[in-house]
Amino acid sequence: MKIIRIISLLILYLLPFFILAQTQENKPKEQTEVQTQKEVKKEIKEQPKEETKEEPKEKPKKKKKAIKNTFRSTRMINGHTIETARKGKLLFILSHRFYGPVSEGAGSFFGMDRFANIRFSFTYGLSDRLNLGLSRSRVGPIYDGFVKYKLFRQRRSGLPITGTLFMGMDVNTQSRNEVEKEALRFKHRLSYTSQLLLASQVMPALSLQIIPTLIHRNITPLTSQTNTSFAMGFGARVKINSRISLMMEYYRSMPQEETLNGKRYPSVAFGIDFITPTHVFQLHFTNVTALTESQFAMGTTEKFSAQGLRFGFNMIKTFTP
Repeated sequence: MKIIRIISLLILYLLPFFILAQTQENKPKEQTEVQTQKEVKKEIKEQPKEETKEEPKEKPKKKKKAIKNTFRSTRMINGHTIETARKGKLLFILSHRFYGPVSEGAGSFFGMDRFANIRFSFTYGLSDRLNLGLSRSRVGPIYDGFVKYKLFRQRRSGLPITGTLFMGMDVNTQSRNEVEKEALRFKHRLSYTSQLLLASQVMPALSLQIIPTLIHRNITPLTSQTNTSFAMGFGARVKINSRISLMMEYYRSMPQEETLNGKRYPSVAFGIDFITPTHVFQLHFTNVTALTESQFAMGTTEKFSAQGLRFGFNMIKTFTP
C-alpha cells in the first residue's frame, strides 16, 4: 500500500511538468501554422491581378447630315428650285414682269412704264417634303396648281444631290370668239408640266441645278407643233454673303419649234436675291414675260439682247402659324 501511495504522489508531482513540456513543443508548430497562413495571404495580395480587357462597344452610327439651304427660296427666277416650304408654312409670291424692254431707256423708265404681267402665287407646306400651290397670272388669265415633293436630300459625305418632283397643271381662261367656242372644249385649255429638279451644293458658295422638263399641251397654236415637248433647264446660285446671292436660269426646248410670231429662243434670266428673316426679294432681267412653266420652259420669241431684256422682280413672303 505504501508503494502505491508513493507512485501516486510521484505521478501527481510529475504530471504538471509533463503537461508544461508538451505545451512548449506544440507552441512553435502553432506559430509556424499562423505564419504560413499570413504568408499565403500576402502572396495572394502580391499576385498581379489579371487585367480584364473589355471589348470596345460599337459606337452607334451617326446619321449623315442633310445639306440645307442649297437655295434660299422655292423659286430660282421664273422656275422652281428643289427647295420646299416647311410644314405649316405659307408662302406668298408676287411676280412682276414688265413688257417694255430696257433698251427703251429713260423715256419709258427702262420699260417699266409699259404693261406688265403679274402673278399671285401661294405655296403651303403639308410637310417638310410635300407642298401644294395655287397661282393666277394676269395675262390670259391663267390659273395653275402644282404638287411638289422632295424625293431625296444631299448629305455630307453621302448622296451628292437633292431631287424634287414637280407636277403642275394650268388652265388658260382667255376669252374666245364664237368660232373657237364651237370648235374647242374645256380640255383644250389645259396644259401639264412634269419636272425632276436635281441640284447639288458643290461648295458653300455655289449651287447648281438641272431641270428635265416634260410639257403636254392639249392644243397647240400651230398644227406643226407637237402636243408633248421636252425641255431642259439649268440654274445656278453664287452666294456672296448670308443675305445676297447671284442667280441664273436657262431653259431650252428640244427641238426649238416655230411660233406664230416667228422663231423661238431659249429662256434666259439672271439677277440678284436679297434675303431677310421673313422675305426674299429677287430683282432680275429676262427675255421672258410668261410666268407659267408650260409657257416659259418652251422658250420665247425674244432674243437675249438689249432689245429683248425685260426687268422683273419676285417678292416672297413667309407666313408662320
